[in-house]
Amino acid sequence: MSVAVMHALLLPDIGLCPFGWRAVSNGGSICRTLAVCGVLLRQQCEMQGGCATCRVSIRHGSVALTPRSSVENRLLGCASALRLACQCHVRGGAGLVVVEAV
Repeated sequence: MSVAVMHALLLPDIGLCPFGWRAVSNGGSICRTLAVCGVLLRQQCEMQGGCATCRVSIRHGSVALTPRSSVENRLLGCASALRLACQCHVRGGAGLVVVEAV
């Protein structure tokens, strides 16, 4: 049986996602998409982009994500592989995005 998925997040981090969950996103933030699947990232600002505790490392598929916001640039500096899961959204028609909690 094959399943077509337009937007997907694959979480390989064994501590965050021990069973290799796949979360399907419809353009929402990485943080909200994961929460729907029961994977809760640390966050202290209620997904407002104020604390940087929900930062993730993008291991694959960064081109499928929205560009970094000014909030992300301010909080994360020049660490280009890091994103704030509450501020980062999967673009329409995107493929596989692999993230890891840091």
